[in-house]
Amino acid sequence: YLLLVLFSLVAIGYALTGLHRQTKHSQALVDIEFKASTLLRSLRQNLLTQERLFRQALVLRDEELGLLFLARNEEFGEQWQQLAAIPGNAFVDLQQAVALYRAAQAPCRELLQKARWDETGSCTEELGQARDNLLGTLDRNIADSEGAIDRQLAELTAQSRRAYRITALLALLGIGLSAPVVATVVIGIHRSVRELLEATRQIAEGRFDPSIPLDRRDEFGQLAREFARMGEKLRELKESSLDANPLTRLPGNLALERELTARIESGEPFSQLYFDLDHFKVYNDRYGYQAGSEIIARVGTLIR
Repeated sequence: YLLLVLFSLVAIGYALTGLHRQTKHSQALVDIEFKASTLLRSLRQNLLTQERLFRQALVLRDEELGLLFLARNEEFGEQWQQLAAIPGNAFVDLQQAVALYRAAQAPCRELLQKARWDETGSCTEELGQARDNLLGTLDRNIADSEGAIDRQLAELTAQSRRAYRITALLALLGIGLSAPVVATVVIGIHRSVRELLEATRQIAEGRFDPSIPLDRRDEFGQLAREFARMGEKLRELKESSLDANPLTRLPGNLALERELTARIESGEPFSQLYFDLDHFKVYNDRYGYQAGSEIIARVGTLIR
């Protein structure tokens, strides 16, 4: 038992440790790498949307398109703050590219808000260069992020396989070393179950003192002793049932004497009540023995 438990605990402990480590790795992968990759792609898409809205607003001179551009620009700032807040990712080159883009975009935003379309077109060249630089930086960071995700997924898979192999090896080693012990235990259980089945058959046949070993110190020895006590109780119940009054089903003389003796020997105060039916003989003579028996049975029911 202890050998099997020892190897099982080692295997389970190693498996749980590996699982905890992989869970933390997976959580970090989701909270950092996948989140960063998603935000980088969102920034790139937002940047392309800004470019399209900016050009359409200049061509059509539509203030609503300008407002949409400004809204996308605000959304870009929020996404960049979320990306910069991710731990472990400095994004130094991206930070510089974003700063250049915002610096080039500032005068264009101000002119666009005032709907000064002719003057807004003069800043498109510088803004376009800053945007192209930012898009290139985003593409490089997206490629690096996807490469990091692929490497970490491969590492996570390798850790899972290694943990599975070591756990299986520990479990098989424990089973192999415990096989002789298990065989001995199984044989002992089979013999004990056979003895208990025989004791059950003897009790079912009315022999309440089954021949089972009571000196064993394991669970089956405890169960055998419980069987012996159950046989004694069944014997007492059978004697009480045979001694019980057939009409009232109340305990008979043997049970009453045994109970009174036990109460007296215990030394504790107790009370004994005696009931008698007045004029029962007259009633019995007048209405017959069947009616008298019904009266006795009814009184027994009330007492019970």
